[in-house]
Amino acid sequence: MRPNDQQGASGNVQLSVALTPGRTHAQGLAEKSASRASELLNLNHNLYHTRFNGGFHNHITHHLLALWALGASPDELQDMWYFNKPYQAPIEQHETPICKDLDLKDPVIFDRCLGKDEYYADFMRFFENEVGERGVPDVIKEYVLKGDARANDIFCRMYTDLVHPIIHLGYAIEFKQPSLVAEALAAACVHDDWPKDFLLPTEGFVQPDTPSKSLLQIFDIIRHDPDFTSAVKDTDPFNKVRDGLLKRVTGEQLAPYLSQFQVKPTLDDMQRKLTEMMHTSAYMMGAAQRPGNLEELGETVSGFPIAKSDFVKIAHMAVDSVERAFEPQGHSMPEAVADAVIKQVGQGGEMVVTNMVRWVFYGGLEKAWQYVPDSKRTANQSA
Repeated sequence: MRPNDQQGASGNVQLSVALTPGRTHAQGLAEKSASRASELLNLNHNLYHTRFNGGFHNHITHHLLALWALGASPDELQDMWYFNKPYQAPIEQHETPICKDLDLKDPVIFDRCLGKDEYYADFMRFFENEVGERGVPDVIKEYVLKGDARANDIFCRMYTDLVHPIIHLGYAIEFKQPSLVAEALAAACVHDDWPKDFLLPTEGFVQPDTPSKSLLQIFDIIRHDPDFTSAVKDTDPFNKVRDGLLKRVTGEQLAPYLSQFQVKPTLDDMQRKLTEMMHTSAYMMGAAQRPGNLEELGETVSGFPIAKSDFVKIAHMAVDSVERAFEPQGHSMPEAVADAVIKQVGQGGEMVVTNMVRWVFYGGLEKAWQYVPDSKRTANQSA
């Protein structure tokens, strides 16, 4: 096996101020930044795998497109590339034991390759060809939304590992980049399929004539179910959904709750439910504050748990946590713990440690704040 060289794949990302600024973006986007972001996204497409160490993710695409829409300069885009580059895994060419010339149009071979990282490049080329022949909408409908066994399987894989494949597909569609659609679908295909354990039972439990509950109502009901309140523990492994929650709660137990949130196939209802999802996510983040050091949130909009003004406050809670992590005494992770994480993770361990001290992990659990000092205490110590 050898690393794929730059000329070995056909990445063709092309951003522009006029055609691909993103749905929400800063004013004054520059063509020089579009050119640099395109160059780096093509390099990533040709050189690097979607994952490393079998479970950690390449965030180059997400970071570069977010920075592009925020108005980053070419140098700032390049800096983000250099930040992410050290932990990447190369795309590999290989001789496959299944078939010398891998034909993913064969359903048997396609199924045998699912869930295996080593076939990422093969899936990516396959989906690039499919998108080139059929177009993005038809390919997404066929391989994700059709409702047959294969589409349901890939749909469930899209949710694996904190929905990284869905995030990737969302970026690809928003910025109108077919080659990134191929990346997203290939990424889904090499992920595990464990979300099917709760997604498929939920689909079967849906009763279309039953009025949908709000997400906040469902959260409140679950919060009073003892099977759920103790289902995630500090001592669980890193992936606390797969290796914590779903080890103690079955998909059949989740389905009656999850199926109560329904989205009608109308533009108005999709827009409203999207807004509700954003509000509720912000509410969850704002509610998971340091115990004993809570900030009050404002009056809510009818039907939603967060006022518009609270979005800015909650965003600052997150951003301030990130900025403090790089200041003196900005985090309290012992060197021995950091060294142990780096040793355990291997390639990319430094990046994982950086994330652990930049973000409050698993808000609501007892040890969520263990590496994040109290901002007031830190300010007093610095005075």
